[in-house]
Amino acid sequence: MKKILVLLPYYKPSIKAGGPVKSLCNLVGALGSEFEFLIITRDRDIGDSEAFVNVESNKWVDVGGVSVFYASPEQLVFFRVSEIIKGTAHDILYLNSFFSFEFSIKPLLAMKIGLLPKASVLLAPRGEFSSGALKLKRIKKILFIWLAKKVGLHEGVFWHGSTAFEKKDIVSTLNIAPCFVRIAKNIPASCDVIVKSDSVANGVAVNAIKIVFLSRITPKKNLDFALNVLAEVKVPVRFDIYGPKEDEGYWFRCLKLIATLPNWIRVEYKSELHPDEVSGMFQKYDLFLFPTLGENYGHVIAESMSVGTRVLISNLTPWQNLEKDNLGWSFSLGNLNDFVTVINDLKKVTFDERKYISERGRSRVVDPVDIVDNREMFLSVLRDDKEKAGVS
Repeated sequence: MKKILVLLPYYKPSIKAGGPVKSLCNLVGALGSEFEFLIITRDRDIGDSEAFVNVESNKWVDVGGVSVFYASPEQLVFFRVSEIIKGTAHDILYLNSFFSFEFSIKPLLAMKIGLLPKASVLLAPRGEFSSGALKLKRIKKILFIWLAKKVGLHEGVFWHGSTAFEKKDIVSTLNIAPCFVRIAKNIPASCDVIVKSDSVANGVAVNAIKIVFLSRITPKKNLDFALNVLAEVKVPVRFDIYGPKEDEGYWFRCLKLIATLPNWIRVEYKSELHPDEVSGMFQKYDLFLFPTLGENYGHVIAESMSVGTRVLISNLTPWQNLEKDNLGWSFSLGNLNDFVTVINDLKKVTFDERKYISERGRSRVVDPVDIVDNREMFLSVLRDDKEKAGVS
């Protein structure tokens, strides 16, 4: 069985890191019987100073049949990271960030200077090259991309694009040959959720449309745009916000916007959610408002549609042409009025409508071909890397 050594900044039981954790969990669940996955990650969640409770740090532990090394901060220094990787037999080194210093740059640099032997490397940028993502800390990112090219840091690396959309971003940003990019859609979670008869949105504001925002609270997720949309809405809205306040300065700016909203827009910050709570939460709302600056997949979008809650999102995700199936809307962020118009005209969803949306949503989300594509992605990297090296 081929071994895939996965490096990513966060893994379960993380509840703050969002999509990449879900992508990896679902990938391991789908292909864990065909490849041996070994995972190196942090021993704590985003922004936490303490390690996860009931997680053993700095040793390989079994997590649902998968070997995971939860590294404490002192284990993430350059030479120690190299030692851990070198001491772990693997056929593919699978990196899950382009800009992560500990989990991408350090391993590649160690390989470049000979501290690590050359290996088959597959790198998933996880949406980091979307136009919206690149606008954040733009100068630093441009300088690093230039420097990485200059020293050949990613020479010989294969790339994982979750869609043709992301493949285009990777090729154009890095100016690499398209043949180095493999396309394999992120695998969604099992969609066996039952839409409950009491799930039709209702609550304190009986006549209000219930809208939800669920994501990390950072500039990339664009909560401030959602609040600017609500500032123009003329109908009663109950707007609930879920997710970790990852960027406190940005959250403070959002609070100032909330204070200026008209009195028919009621906003409440709810909490962070455990992944198991997401589907049930979405069923309580009429609409998921998510004007993100870019997603390579967007697990929360898929989860919302799968339980019958329509989405109102930016057009910077793979989820397009939603209106034809009554799943929602995707608009350019340059057209704020399009978002406003949808909410002004929105009707509360009925149980039958929710069941229909759920069925159509799941038909869009679940595709057995996705598992085939992910399997072939890993096999092709091994095959093509051997061909490059002249190994039969």
